[in-house]
Amino acid sequence: MSRVMRPVAVLAIIAILFTLLGFRIAHPKSGLSSAAGAANTSLVAYKHSDTFEVGDKVIIKLDESSKSPAIGIVRTIEEKNFVVQTGDLILTVPTQQMSGKLLGVFPFIGSIFTILGL
Repeated sequence: MSRVMRPVAVLAIIAILFTLLGFRIAHPKSGLSSAAGAANTSLVAYKHSDTFEVGDKVIIKLDESSKSPAIGIVRTIEEKNFVVQTGDLILTVPTQQMSGKLLGVFPFIGSIFTILGL
């Protein structure tokens, strides 16, 4: 195996394992921002989940595709809905639109994806 192919194969295997364990990477188009930048200029790592608690930072799918996915914080939990704050907006989000719990934010990397239109 060549010097280039071995690291590529190892990275591919690691990516597949992380995917099978429920870990994902997303490029949010809206939501919370921080001192490190806006959501749309970042990439986020999250873990798919079916259970959420008040205070969890989450990634959600919105009906408006130009703003989806978005980063938010769970503020309250209703029967089958979550009240999520995404910056200035407070939204009621059904369980089906909750993608997962946020693990980390990689600021500025998402700018490349924005330029490419992804």
